[in-house]
Amino acid sequence: AGVLAVMSAGVIPPPFDSDRLLLAERADWAQARVCATARAVLLVRPSLQGDILFARGDASDALDLLEAEGRLRRRTAAEPALWLSAPRLLDMPAQVLDTLSLTAFPQWDWLSIAHAPATPVLRAGVVMRELDRAAEASVVHEVLRRANPRSTADPLGDPEVAWWGSFLDEELVGVFGARLEQGGSDASFSWHLHGLAVVEEARGQGLGAALTAALTREGLARGADWVSLGIYAENDGARRLYQRLGFEVLAEMSSYGPTSATRPLK
Repeated sequence: AGVLAVMSAGVIPPPFDSDRLLLAERADWAQARVCATARAVLLVRPSLQGDILFARGDASDALDLLEAEGRLRRRTAAEPALWLSAPRLLDMPAQVLDTLSLTAFPQWDWLSIAHAPATPVLRAGVVMRELDRAAEASVVHEVLRRANPRSTADPLGDPEVAWWGSFLDEELVGVFGARLEQGGSDASFSWHLHGLAVVEEARGQGLGAALTAALTREGLARGADWVSLGIYAENDGARRLYQRLGFEVLAEMSSYGPTSATRPLK
């Protein structure tokens, strides 16, 4: 297909200028170098640890853009990259990864919803409420440690906006949090959910679905344009849970990082 355009820094061409995944973090891409075809876009932004690359759109066109980027980087003897995310259908050439000094890392899905889901019916004795992020941080951290140790979510982090918890017999057994991201316009915002954790002895009672519904409804009630979340691609159970609530899979991605990486980027 060939590169149709090299855009001004941070200028994302249509139809990708309305892509929720890119809109949510467009401040991160404000200084990015942008290359595009009619069906794909590649963003390259610098960081202190190396360039971060992000490709969206048709896998074939995205491959053309990444191969062109690889040729450019070889010609200019560019430093190794820090991270690359690209459409999962793309068969990533080894030469591109060698040029970037990256290796295959996690595959993930990005889901979003813009309407309030129904509230699941829970058994008697379950209490759902918003948590005091400062006062209850220690118990949230403990639930995360026990039930979702892979998560990097932190109720005391920035820009966290809300955490909800589920209680059984006054014991916190499940948590879910949200951080603030950008919305469809410069004056609006969205919520991104992360850190879902339900302790083992409380699973199978619908608490994960209830926490997701409660936090989603809260975000939309506070004016979020949409609510999003990400899952590892192999987590079919989570995908089914979120889709039953009305979340739609808007991106299926593969990521590539340095061999030293132990966790994906945000």
